[in-house]
Amino acid sequence: MGRSGTLRLRDVRAVFRLVGEARELGDDSQPWKEHVAVQLPRLIGGRVGISVEGIVPPSGAFTHIGSVDRGMEENERQLYDRYQSSSTHLGDPAIPPFIRAIKSKAFFSYVRRQRVEDAAWYGSPHVNEIRRVARLDDMICSTARIAFPASGFHVHVLALHRNWGEQPFEPRHLRLVELFHDELRRFWRRDPAASEQSVFGGLAPRLRQTLAALLTGASEKEVARNLGLSRNTVHHYVTDLYRHFQVSSRGELFARCRVLARPAAFRPRLLLDSHYGLV
Repeated sequence: MGRSGTLRLRDVRAVFRLVGEARELGDDSQPWKEHVAVQLPRLIGGRVGISVEGIVPPSGAFTHIGSVDRGMEENERQLYDRYQSSSTHLGDPAIPPFIRAIKSKAFFSYVRRQRVEDAAWYGSPHVNEIRRVARLDDMICSTARIAFPASGFHVHVLALHRNWGEQPFEPRHLRLVELFHDELRRFWRRDPAASEQSVFGGLAPRLRQTLAALLTGASEKEVARNLGLSRNTVHHYVTDLYRHFQVSSRGELFARCRVLARPAAFRPRLLLDSHYGLV
């Protein structure tokens, strides 16, 4: 990364134009992600753009929720899909430092060489069996974390790739991606935090855990098993939740939480809305 990281005025203008375009497409999570996956690589001379959402629990690996990619050929996409849907990602040398960073930073961006040295990268079976075949080499990764402590960290990841054997990305490219993602996440920062506070605020830790489990559709029996509590204790917690939210049934509780957690102007939208039943 020896070249200058100085941004050009036309590049900055292009970044803010792309942010505006993403917002205009933001009522549905798919269109703006598709647009960004095409346009952002073009700004930095990349071939493949991937927009990923997932959850990192307090203990455990990255759980993939959904992704949009553009720039791959069909055989490359099949490889990528197998990578996402199986345990093969566990052999990716970029994953361990990625998980560690998520748990300590709300927002971070890096080029691959800042996390994994060349020897470890090109010597990895994962890189040679997956990335080399898919012609994906140098990578910029930018991650924005949206805190949802009851189940872990919900994150949005932008991954931009160059062809196998091409020159590495420059510091300027990293700064452009970081600027774009940081500006985009401004539209997510307040609402998810406010939604979480409005739903879970004022609840004791066990009540927060119980409510989070109920919102996933778990029964009182399942909540008791998952939290290591008796069913009688969980029933008392549910009664306390009804009293707190001034409701008298599970349906009313869900409806009340949806109203409290609904983002007022959460654009561009993420899969977060539907994943937690907020739409």
